Amino acid sequence: VHAWSDVDLHLAFEGGTDPTWMQEVVKDETARLSERLAGHAEKYPDVKVRTVVVMDQPTHGLREEAENAQLLVVGSRGRGGFTSLLLGSTSRALMHSVNCPLLIVR
Repeated sequence: VHAWSDVDLHLAFEGGTDPTWMQEVVKDETARLSERLAGHAEKYPDVKVRTVVVMDQPTHGLREEAENAQLLVVGSRGRGGFTSLLLGSTSRALMHSVNCPLLIVR
């Protein structure tokens, strides 16, 4: 799952009622996810991966997808300014709210 919610507001207003601006953002974010996953399918052919790209709060998007997941894997730190914390806000929130196994990695 690649979820984001930090699209610049000016993009939304420039787009007006034309949804093509959002399609471009989704296209760019899908490409970003594909780049991150490149080579892993060949390296781990037995691991089934389904990619999901959503414009949503990461915690909400991940929690929703975790409802049908066998395992949810997230990073231990996000992009916030509290780099000294052990867990980021997303992994901490998911730790208390998902019903599937959760693996938090650095």
